[in-house]
Amino acid sequence: MATNQTDVESPAVVRGDDAYHLTPDGIKEPPKGWGPSLRYFGPGLILSASIVGSGELIATTALGAQAGFAILWMVIFSTLVKVAVQIELARWTISTGEPALTGYNRVPPRFGRIGWVNVLWIVVALSKVLQIGGIVGGTAVAFSVLIPIGGDPLGYTSTLIWTIIVAGGSIALLYSNRYGLIERGAVSLVVIFSVVTVIIAVGLLWTPFAYSASDILGGLTFAIPAGALGAAIAMFGITGVGADEITFYTYWCVEKGYARWVGPPDGSEAWVRRANGWISVMYKDAMLSWFIYTFGTLAFFVMGAAVLQPQGLVPEGDAMITTLSRMYTDAIGEWANVLLLNGGQRHDKHSSHQQHPEQRLQQVPL
Repeated sequence: MATNQTDVESPAVVRGDDAYHLTPDGIKEPPKGWGPSLRYFGPGLILSASIVGSGELIATTALGAQAGFAILWMVIFSTLVKVAVQIELARWTISTGEPALTGYNRVPPRFGRIGWVNVLWIVVALSKVLQIGGIVGGTAVAFSVLIPIGGDPLGYTSTLIWTIIVAGGSIALLYSNRYGLIERGAVSLVVIFSVVTVIIAVGLLWTPFAYSASDILGGLTFAIPAGALGAAIAMFGITGVGADEITFYTYWCVEKGYARWVGPPDGSEAWVRRANGWISVMYKDAMLSWFIYTFGTLAFFVMGAAVLQPQGLVPEGDAMITTLSRMYTDAIGEWANVLLLNGGQRHDKHSSHQQHPEQRLQQVPL
């Protein structure tokens, strides 16, 4: 029993343990309070690393550039929707030990052995093959601008070389089976990038792009300006009800060990107490992640509304990266372009590892 206790004390699920198979040997009493719970956080921070990424950076800044501060309220509302659904799915996962896709598959009607929700999931997953290609291309472009190889920045040769490097590096990372290291590094970088972005967003108050309290209050009036509906819906889909991150969160919860530590669902009073305890830890983990990605997303939106919208700039097409960099360079100088490009590379790389968690998590410990 001492050996099993040592195994589950580890913040990560060690190789050889089956986090999806609940046994009495895996039971662990939950901590109480924020302090003791901190060491068991992780799934929410991984989620934050994938949420405060290239999609949110582009979608929220584009909305801010197009609509100004008028739809600030939707940023907050969309992240609240996301964390609410995220928590409910995770509660079910911790209680049953089964990730979201298993639950989706039980929703009728069914097509043979596959539920209709998973049929839709498969269709969406196939369509995202193009998105993965875009992520690789975007990362290569950022590298080409930052460190051109074999030609001019954004030139064919430089972009091609970096595309090969990025694709090859991603394949090597997938076969290295060291995703725990990748995820810890991604969490650290996204926290740094988000904190710096929030500081810059606040620092705009002392630049020519300063915004006022009336701008912020005006953005909380639950209105959508004419012509901004499409951008608002797109942003809500990415930052609010995007199924990827919400579904992936249940896998992170299983891999972290929450369900394993609750034990088999036998309905006993001890099981109910453990389940409520680990669900409480998950709540704290989810709320911390909500705080991080909400303020990160708000910072992106404010920068787009304060810097890009007055200049009539909207990040789109081939000029997307250079337009996004204007949020930083126009406010604090050209040196900030390096920060954006490094952040973009990190976000795109991490997003590429988020595409198929159910395939990866069966092989790799967190």
